[in-house]
Amino acid sequence: MGLPRRLPTPHQAALAVENARGMIRRDYANLDDLPQELQDTIAHIYYNTAVAMQYEDGGLGAKGISGMHEAIEDATFNISTVKHLPEMISAVREDLISKGKQNDANFMFKVFILMFKYRIPNVEKSSLFAGTIKKLFYCKHAKHVRPGFYAALMRL
Repeated sequence: MGLPRRLPTPHQAALAVENARGMIRRDYANLDDLPQELQDTIAHIYYNTAVAMQYEDGGLGAKGISGMHEAIEDATFNISTVKHLPEMISAVREDLISKGKQNDANFMFKVFILMFKYRIPNVEKSSLFAGTIKKLFYCKHAKHVRPGFYAALMRL
């Protein structure tokens, strides 16, 4: 979930904002009922995906084998997230929130943050406490997710 390998031009950045906003509206309508940390994480993933879609090489622009490996890993993660997370959020909205099970929904949102912001593998198989501890080791992925990014993206 790192930053794009090369910075987009102002035109590319504006186009990426517009595309990310459109994809979020298409997939979720809005994210206002989700915790801000999850909103910002989703917006960050969609923005990075929209930036990468503008480059012929998928935005990889990596240097060296390790850079290429990390770039492919990021691209795969972002594409997979954009494909599957809307269904997961929809299931929580339909099966938990609509039935008044807000505590269960909040638990799932915390798991989603660990999965998608911190990219902790197999976090759904461990306790929330263990996942919270693992955040310390996976914080490199989360450092680029800025608070308030979703609100800014949707407002621009």
